[in-house]
Formats: sequence, structure tokens, C-alpha cells
Amino acid sequence: MTNNIKKWLGVLTIAVCFGWVLRVGLTQPDHSGFNWDVIGYVASMYKQDGLTGEPLRRAVFANVLEEVGENDLEKLTAGASRSQQGSSPVEQVPDASYRATVFNDPISLEQQIPFYSIRVLYLQSIRLVDHFVHSYSSSSILVNAIYAALCVVIVALLLQHFQISQLYLPAIIFISKLTTIGRISSPDALACLLSLLALLLLVKRSRWVFVAIVALPLARTDFVIFSLILCLFSLRLFPKPLVALSAAMSVGLLVVDNHFNGNYGFLRVFNFTLFGVDPYPAEMKNSTNIADYVSAYISGAKRTHNSQHTLVYMFSLLLFGMRFYRRAPLAELDYIFMVSMIFVSLHLILFPIYLERFFVFPVIVSLIYLINRMAEGAGFAAGRLRHA
Repeated sequence: MTNNIKKWLGVLTIAVCFGWVLRVGLTQPDHSGFNWDVIGYVASMYKQDGLTGEPLRRAVFANVLEEVGENDLEKLTAGASRSQQGSSPVEQVPDASYRATVFNDPISLEQQIPFYSIRVLYLQSIRLVDHFVHSYSSSSILVNAIYAALCVVIVALLLQHFQISQLYLPAIIFISKLTTIGRISSPDALACLLSLLALLLLVKRSRWVFVAIVALPLARTDFVIFSLILCLFSLRLFPKPLVALSAAMSVGLLVVDNHFNGNYGFLRVFNFTLFGVDPYPAEMKNSTNIADYVSAYISGAKRTHNSQHTLVYMFSLLLFGMRFYRRAPLAELDYIFMVSMIFVSLHLILFPIYLERFFVFPVIVSLIYLINRMAEGAGFAAGRLRHA
């Protein structure tokens, strides 16, 4: 196969994958109980518009109803069976009594908003698109489909940088479940896009990486972890004052964001998510029982083990370990893989629940690493056979 044919085949693969991810996001949005967050983000938008109380509640659910229809609104607010909730056994969906309370009580609905209003970049994306779509629910679907599709482009550029065939792109998209985060109303696709973009800019030695680093916590507040990890790994590539400024801005903007949007704080989010959702989170008490926290880490470890992502991590880590065993020097891709794995580890230490939609980008990086190292190993074995 000539280089010209390979080039155009690669371009065609990228175009098909981009169109596929975009089409799935636009035509197959998830309106099941799993996409509960659409209510919180729509409520955040109307709250910014000045609505409160019952007018806020009516506006939110009228907007969601218009997008999803009566049957799916029933699933979102009254509860499908447990077996229907989520696309994976490790994903969690609020129970029926919680959802019914949020649906019927405007006070409860307003108390959910601080969990969502802190996703500043995501909400502003929705507002921008809403100027053309005129529906917050529909805008959230369009925005996520676009962000997920753009992830395909960044993955393709990473493959090109590491001299890996674009023909692996469909498999990477399928295994990482990139289409899943393009079908739900959440900032996960945006966070994935910014994370992959930051890694690409880092390997390109571009100072634009610091724009992505500072933006990450405004997409998802927990991704400040990744911002700080990237800053740490940037110390050997860029001037230290620039790195320090980026780290300070990431943390500073996070603090400002949490303050102005009334975030309940890490401990409350931990309790709310891991010990049982409360329809009135502003009034709930944080647990003081150490056994509750120990139990959360034990159950979190079990959920992580059950994730389909675990197998990808295991094989990638095995190949990474083999480089140390052979005392091979660490290459650029080894460092990128390390960055991603450190993020996964620290995130689980701080928040012991593995929701696959949070970790799409580390799986993508792990797959790229796996493909590269397997190809390297095959080439090494072939060379040994030729010289035997």
C-alpha cells in the first residue's frame, strides 16, 4: 500500500468516525433515567435567567418535556426499574423517591443547582448554542455531540504524532465508549476533549497547553487534579514561573467558581454521592462515622474491578512494567500514560467511585499506549527472528 493510499484511507477513517460519533450524539440522545443530569443543567440555566421557586420548576420540566417526551420524562422523574438505570453496573442513578421529590418540590430542585452551576464552561456552551436552538435541553444534546466528535479529531492527531495507523480509531472509540458521553447531558465530553487536547499540546511542546490546564477545572471541578498533574510534568519542558502561574490560576478559578456558585464542598458531595442521595442536600448532615467512609472505599474498589475499562488498564500497565524490567528508557508516550494513570489513581483515592464516563480519556490514552507497545514488541520479535 502506497503512502498516498494510506494517507487518504486515514483521512476517510477520521471523517467516518467523526460523523459516526456526531450522528449518534444527535440522533440517539440518552433520555433514560441515566440522563438525570439534564434536569440539573437546565435548572442552572433558568436560575441564571432569574427564575426561582415554582416558576423555575415549571420552566425546567416544560423544557425537558418538550425535548424528551412524556414517557421519557416519566423515566427521569418517577423512576424506571433498577435494571433499566444506566448503561453499566458501575453507573449510579438517583432512586425514584429522590427524583419524585425533586420533580414536585421547587425547594428541592433549587437545592440541586449548586452541584451543576459550577460547570461554568459547559453551561456557557449551552447558552451560546441556545441562541440558535432556543431550548436548553436540546442545546445540551447538540453541545455534547459536538464535543464528543471533536474528541475524535484530537485522538486522530495523537495517533499521528505517535505514528500509529488511523485504522485503529474505530476500535479506540468503541472500547473507550466515547459515543456514550456524547449522548448524555453532562460536561464529560468537554472534559475529555480538553484533557486530550492538553496532552496533545504537551507532546507538541506548545505553551497553549496552559490554556487547557486553566480551563479544565471550569469544565469539571474534579479535573483540577489533572491540571495540577499536567503542571507537574510540564516543569521539565517549560519555564517554572509559567507553570506555577498556571497551577495557581487553576486552583484560584476553582475557588472562585465554587464560592460564587454556592458549591456545598467536597465532603458534602462525597456524602451525597456515596452514602445516598438526599432531595435536600443543603440541609443534609455529613457522616461522622468512619465505618461509612471505609465502606465507601471497599464498595468503590469492587465497582472499579467490575468496570470494562479495568482490562485495558491491566494490559497497559503490564507493558509499562515490562519496560522497567528491561530497563528501557522512558519515551514520550510512557510519560503521557503515566500522567493519565496518576489521574485515575488520585481521583479514585479522593472519590472512590469509578463512573466510566469520567475516565474516557485515560482509557483512550491507555489504548494508544497498548497499540504502540504491542506494535513495538511485534517489531522487536520480528527483528530477532530475522537475525536468528
